[in-house]
Amino acid sequence: MPPFPGMNPYLESVELWHNLHHALITCIAGELNQTLPQGFAAEMEEQVYLLPPQDSLYPDVAIVRRPSSTPNFASAPNPTAGAVALAPSPSLEIRAEPQEIHTSRVRVVTTRGRREVVAFIEVLSPTNKEGEGREEYWAKQAELLDSDTHLLEIDFLRGGKHTIAAPASTLAEQTGFWDYVVCLHRAGSGPVYQCWPFTLRDPLPIVVVPLTQGHPDIALNLPAIFAQACTLGPFARVVDYSAPPRPRLSPNDAAWAEELLRR
Repeated sequence: MPPFPGMNPYLESVELWHNLHHALITCIAGELNQTLPQGFAAEMEEQVYLLPPQDSLYPDVAIVRRPSSTPNFASAPNPTAGAVALAPSPSLEIRAEPQEIHTSRVRVVTTRGRREVVAFIEVLSPTNKEGEGREEYWAKQAELLDSDTHLLEIDFLRGGKHTIAAPASTLAEQTGFWDYVVCLHRAGSGPVYQCWPFTLRDPLPIVVVPLTQGHPDIALNLPAIFAQACTLGPFARVVDYSAPPRPRLSPNDAAWAEELLRR
């Protein structure tokens, strides 16, 4: 893979994100199951979002369909021609089913005695950052913030709206600018968040996953997890580095990335 120090912006594309998300979730669960103490386990949990037909899963992509020829609609009678009864204009009948979006997250559970969910780890998808998918994610987020469960949110997407629990305005006051961010809310901590903002030019952070009282936090090595996810996916075979990434980079970052790719 190219020598980006942290996140590879080419992997944020519509065509590749589903593969990357699945690989990241798999590798996060695998990493945790190697490091969690006895009495805890990491599991993958599937989630289903139902989005209305008009909500695009990937809002940065526009699909335009142009007919190969003029549609052969039946002509409506001319309403001014004599006493001919008015007829409705030609119409199309369209069936639009809600989109069923499947995604997954990691949950850390206790395995001794009463089985409890200790923490959820979310890797945000485009679904979570736009439209009704964002509203549905926020509803689940609010429930977790008011629960006894820790929440770790990983946002590796520059596109879409700010969605993590920590307010964008407060984060901006502390760091100024970021491309990506990881946000941890510890159960019972109220409006307090632990954040790791970083830019395209920064390495991925090593973050932590809290457990139950009396157990120390577990380190989550995002650089190693990301590297492993990249080897599991098809990215080395399918990424086109001759075209700009999507979403596009700023002019300064684009020049920096171009220089990296020339090495």
